[in-house]
Amino acid sequence: MRSIVSTLGLSVFLAAALSVSAAEPKSIPAFSLPDLEGKIHDSKEWKGKVVVLDFWATWCTGCRATIPVMERLQEKFGPQGLVVNGVSVDKGPKEKVAKFARKMKMGYRILWDSEDTLSKQLGFQGLPSVYVFGRDGALLKAMPEYTPAQEKEMEALVEGQFQAK
Repeated sequence: MRSIVSTLGLSVFLAAALSVSAAEPKSIPAFSLPDLEGKIHDSKEWKGKVVVLDFWATWCTGCRATIPVMERLQEKFGPQGLVVNGVSVDKGPKEKVAKFARKMKMGYRILWDSEDTLSKQLGFQGLPSVYVFGRDGALLKAMPEYTPAQEKEMEALVEGQFQAK
């Protein structure tokens, strides 16, 4: 009996582990999400561009530390073709998200994923989470539970995309 339970437990563990890794895409998934003004943005818009998706929420204290990092990346590499999208996963009213974005002076596009459609496609496991996609749409790096200490690594990934032109 013990071996059946152990085998069953191991099977459940392996299935869960495989489902998490299988959920992480190899390339930017097809998606459409609204920005805070209600305009729908489609992932096809960014074909040929380096794309950063930064998942955050107004209640997430760690997310506040990543906002200046995203600002710096957008300012430095935006003219070369970087697109930074802050993806809010807040469930409350959109105005709460918009007010927070204004307060934090978020100068990059904010998308609203209140139904977790994109976050489920990416299989992220915590906030903040950052995903960097290359000009060819391939996933360069997934950074679940991103911290500002990873800024240099992310900047090097982005910069490498523009040096490879």
